[in-house]
Amino acid sequence: MRDQATPLVRDLVRIPSVNPRNAPGDGGETAVAEYVRDWLARHGVHAELHEVLPGRCNVVAVVPGRSAAAVLLETHLDTVETDGMTVPPYEGEVRGGRLYGRGACDAKGPLGAFMLAAVELARGEPPPYTVVLAGVCDEEHDYRGVLHLLNTLGDRPVVGALVGEPTGLVPATAHKGVVRYTVRTHGRAGHSSRPEDAVNAISLMAPVLAHLAA
Repeated sequence: MRDQATPLVRDLVRIPSVNPRNAPGDGGETAVAEYVRDWLARHGVHAELHEVLPGRCNVVAVVPGRSAAAVLLETHLDTVETDGMTVPPYEGEVRGGRLYGRGACDAKGPLGAFMLAAVELARGEPPPYTVVLAGVCDEEHDYRGVLHLLNTLGDRPVVGALVGEPTGLVPATAHKGVVRYTVRTHGRAGHSSRPEDAVNAISLMAPVLAHLAA
């Protein structure tokens, strides 16, 4: 299977799949999804397309295991734009042992690896858990593909997930997030003749800012 990795990823790179964002039409995610489905079918793994947006699809394949609980192999089909690239974006050129093109790293390389893994698993004894391979659309914009995938999985328990994002081959077990708060401090108006009766709301905010900056 290793010998198939380079030609497989090259084929994926050669299918443009720039995220169209909110523009009408499909930037090519469905073309990639169809390729993934058909390639897997030729290698004995059933996959289905699930329309997320008009003309834009996820592709989902299932390798049955000894348990209905699943291990999820998830990555995305779309790419960012090709502006500013110094290599041909859709040739999949191999140079110095590396394959160059839009999406080769983010994330058609991981997609190809997951496809090969699914085929290898399907050829052997059923794995301990069912393996779900998902290539989702719209990761580079509004994440609507992965949100749709949650509905596809339904009540199936997922015991683990491997997300195909470029990390320099360093395992990443967590991801940064964001929390937004609204903090208000309340003062009390006063008169310059009796400043001791007033409370400065700005001064009350100072230790809050100092704590956040620490």
